[in-house]
Amino acid sequence: YVTDQVNLNLFSKTFGLAVNKLGNGQGTITSTETINCGEVCAQSYADDTKTVTLTAIPSLHSSFGGWSDPLCPGILPCTVNVRELKNVYATFNLNSYQLKVTLKGKGKVTSSPTGISCGKDCKENYTANTQVTLTAKPSKGHKFTKWSGGGCSGKKTTCTVTMNSARTV
Repeated sequence: YVTDQVNLNLFSKTFGLAVNKLGNGQGTITSTETINCGEVCAQSYADDTKTVTLTAIPSLHSSFGGWSDPLCPGILPCTVNVRELKNVYATFNLNSYQLKVTLKGKGKVTSSPTGISCGKDCKENYTANTQVTLTAKPSKGHKFTKWSGGGCSGKKTTCTVTMNSARTV
């Protein structure tokens, strides 16, 4: 009897589903069936499993860019038929936020990393959590007074902001 049980198990079929995360953002994948997630979510299913619905949930400062499976366009939950070994890719992207500098008086403001050279270019988009250092340089005959807004304050000629939302300084 034990031998027959083993032989039955040899003929049972299971199929795998793997969900791989791509992009520079963060997020999680949930499913209607149990699926183990890390950087790769993987689960074996019995051959009678019909479908698994996957839902992508972006983390703070990330957005979901979509699924790789042509049957799952866009960002809506993805329902896959697991009747074979299946790989699905989910792309999470870090958000970008705009930093805008408004000058009062005569001078120039530059940024590190580059992007702002205000006098002419006073706006730039930066990836979430980027630390941007602004440096003020007054025109000849003028002096720097202060920073205000967007997380900057004080009278030093430099100010560093972390781009976790749109900011105006």
